[in-house]
Parts: sequence; C-alpha cells; structure tokens
Amino acid sequence: MFTRDPEPEISPTLEELGIGLVPFSPLGKGFLTGKIDTSTTFGEGDIRDVLPRFQKDAREANERIATSIGEIAARKGVTPAQVALAWLLAQKPWIVPIPGTTKLPQLKMSAPHQWNSPPMISARSEMFSPACRSKALATAMRA
Repeated sequence: MFTRDPEPEISPTLEELGIGLVPFSPLGKGFLTGKIDTSTTFGEGDIRDVLPRFQKDAREANERIATSIGEIAARKGVTPAQVALAWLLAQKPWIVPIPGTTKLPQLKMSAPHQWNSPPMISARSEMFSPACRSKALATAMRA
C-alpha cells in the first residue's frame, strides 16, 4: 500500500508472463498494523529508525493510511493487519503477501484463515469504495 509507483510498468508484464508477486513487507514494517504512530520510538539497531518512511514528516502522512485502515478494521471487527493483507489479496490473484514475523501473536493478528470471511470480504469492498478514497488517504498514499 505504501510503494505503488512501479505498478503501472511492472504489473502488466507480470500478468502477461504469468509471474506471481510477493510484496516486500506487506504490512509496512509494522506501520499498517496500527501499532506504530508518530509517538513510537524504535529500539537501538531497529532499521526503521533510519528509513525515510519512518521519519517525522513521512510518518505523519503515512499515519493517515494506517488510521483509515484501522477505522475500516474496527467497523468490520478485524485487525488492521488483516485489512491491509486483504487489500493486497484483492488486487490480483497472482499477488501473494507473506507477512514475516518471529512472534506468534503477530502471526495470529494476520490470521490467514479469516481473509475470506464475510467481514474481510466486506472490508476489501470498503477499501475500494469512493468514500475510502478521500483526499487525506490519497495524499497519504503518495507520501
């Protein structure tokens, strides 16, 4: 959801050649889980502390995406991680997000068995609705 600029060139080629795509860091290194905000601090050695996406200005803009995802998740009774992964799954059948984690609670938060449940199908639909494509979300997605 964060880095989409290569899509116009890459997606048609992947589709034409029948090549799948495994998106890098489908939960935005934790940002799209709703667990990171502008007040979050990272421990020593955490790479996110030096990545541009996690710097103050970018974090403020990107927080709007995470907030929108969180609002949809709350309405559907699912986690923000589930909504973000469901959105990826709804893009193309050959896009397969594989969230990485070393912690069991984070794996459960992604809950792949729930991706095709009625709340998740509804959440995917809502992500594509005109109401969800607000100016704030569009601005945040370009940040």
